[in-house]
Amino acid sequence: MDGGLRLVIADADSNYRNMLCEAAAEAGDIDIVGCAGSGAELLRLLGNSRPDVLLLDLILPDGDGLYVMDKVRSAMSPCPRFVVNTCFVSCHTGSECARLDVSSLILKPNSPQLLFDRVRSAYEFAPHSAPAPAVHTASGHSFYREATELLIELGFSARYRGYAYLREALVMTCGGHDPRGELTTVIYPEIARQYGTSWKNVERAVRIACDSFWRSGGAESLARLLGFRESGRMTPSLFIALLTDHLCGLAGGGLKCL
Repeated sequence: MDGGLRLVIADADSNYRNMLCEAAAEAGDIDIVGCAGSGAELLRLLGNSRPDVLLLDLILPDGDGLYVMDKVRSAMSPCPRFVVNTCFVSCHTGSECARLDVSSLILKPNSPQLLFDRVRSAYEFAPHSAPAPAVHTASGHSFYREATELLIELGFSARYRGYAYLREALVMTCGGHDPRGELTTVIYPEIARQYGTSWKNVERAVRIACDSFWRSGGAESLARLLGFRESGRMTPSLFIALLTDHLCGLAGGGLKCL
């Protein structure tokens, strides 16, 4: 087909790649613009194929999936969305996938239908315009990596949209926006613009992520990692303000939101 979602597949198993190509042809809305069996082959391929989404295994010869995604993020603009399809994930690889902004992390075995649903979702919620530059404070410090590490340590899952939106909100508030007064008027609308959705969808996803955090023992995580004890749930604005204060304190930024 031509004109559909452009997808590149990278997997060391040629039979598996062929099966996915056949399934994509039957789906009708996904255009396979390249396949690779190694990291080196994938990097050569991406220079000309310009996919919307990259579906890849982490276990690849001649440059594994993490290495490839790191290279792609620094070399391609706009960067394709990443969907990882692999047989094993450790705490380290999960954290690295979060850092690299992986849209979905799926464990083998699974079905082509599940994979392509995740590919479509990654494409649907991608920022289809040029990505916004990273937010920096007056000192020039970017909080992207610190926000990623903090959310992972607190137990947030990178598989859900609310995680990505919450991370963007933290970076923006560390850059000077006030979560108590600008969350729905500035922060959520800007995140929605970047991801091609509505601010209400952003608000809902963040709220769901925060609700899940509190249900799964969030108060204990805050006490353990930040030394902050809260008997009940906090509103998203106060929660973001607390995390912002912690991140700026680590960087010596001195921004106090509480």
